[in-house]
Amino acid sequence: MSVAANHSDPCLAGGWYEATASPPRYANDVASMIQHDPLGKEFHGSYNCDSRSQIRQEYAWRLPTPNACYGSSDPGRPFSAVSYCDALSNQTILYVGDSTQAMMYFSLYSMARAESGEQQPLNGTDESHHKGYRVGKQSWSATLCDGRVTANYVRDDYLHLNRYWHAATADVLVLNRGIHVVSDQVLEHDMLVMAQKLSQLLERRPTLRLVWRNTMPGHYNCSANSSLLEERYEPPVFGPNSTATQTYSSYGWHNVAPQNAIVKRVFDSVPSLRPLLYLDVHELSNRRADRHHWKRHQLHGGTVVDCLHYCAPGPVDDWNALLATTLLRRKRGEL
Repeated sequence: MSVAANHSDPCLAGGWYEATASPPRYANDVASMIQHDPLGKEFHGSYNCDSRSQIRQEYAWRLPTPNACYGSSDPGRPFSAVSYCDALSNQTILYVGDSTQAMMYFSLYSMARAESGEQQPLNGTDESHHKGYRVGKQSWSATLCDGRVTANYVRDDYLHLNRYWHAATADVLVLNRGIHVVSDQVLEHDMLVMAQKLSQLLERRPTLRLVWRNTMPGHYNCSANSSLLEERYEPPVFGPNSTATQTYSSYGWHNVAPQNAIVKRVFDSVPSLRPLLYLDVHELSNRRADRHHWKRHQLHGGTVVDCLHYCAPGPVDDWNALLATTLLRRKRGEL
C-alpha cells in the first residue's frame, strides 16, 4: 500500500516500503556516545531494540517514478544515499520539540557520523543555557562532517520556550509540537500565535530554513508486529470502561492526524510562511509498527510499554532522509 499518489511532496507521492537485504547505515551506540546523560535511566540506550529477539527486517522507501525525488543514486529509492553533510554543509541545524524530536536528532547525529567516519562525542546538559537563554532541562550539541555541520537539540514539548528558537542563530530550524494532544480550539489558537512569531522570525532572517515536522502517533499493541502493517494504520479509540485502558493509553493518538491537518491549514493560511518546509512523516511512517522498542526504562526503575518511540537505526532515519532531500531540493531551487 502506497502513500496517496497525489501527495504534494514528490518524495512521498505514491511511495511505499519494500523489504531489502541492505544493512542499516550505522550501528546503535547511543549509550556510548552520550558523555553526560541528562535523562538518567529513562532514555539511556533505550533506542536500541536488538534485545527484542526477533529477526530484523530492513525496509527501503520506494517511489514509482525513478529520480522523482532529488538525492537518489539508486533509481526509485530516494533515501538510499542521501548526503547529510552536503545537505547541511557549513550550517547549524537546531531541532526543537519533545522526545520524538530527540529521536530525530540522535538519528541525524548517527547518520552524519557514519557518512563522514567521525567519532565526535555527543554533549548533553540538564540545565542548558545558550546565548543567555535558559533553554530547558534537556539539550544536546555536536559538531559533525569534519566540522562543517553543527547539530543541536532542545527539549520543549509545546514550544512554549519560544524566546530561544525565536532568537536562535541556527541556519535550519526544525520544529515539532510533540505528541501531547490538546483541544482543537487550543491548538488552533496556539498555532496562530506561533505563525505570527515565525513570520516575524523569517522577516528578520529571510535565509533561515524553517521546517515543520508533523506528528506520528504510536501504534497500539506494537509488540505484536515485527514487520510492516498490511493496511493503513488508524489509532483505535477506547471507551472509558475498556480493559485496554488499564494497560495501555492511546494518549489521544486518534487525534493526531486531524490535528496535523489543523496545523498545516493554519500555516498555509499565512502568506508570509510560504517559505516553510513541511515534513509529512505521518504519511511516511504510517505502517511502520515494526520498529518500536516496546519497553522504556523509567526513573523509578520500572518499565512501561512504549509503542511511540522508535529504535535506532529505524524509521526515524527516513524522517531525516526526507529532511535532507528537502533541503537539497531547496538548494537547487526546486522549492
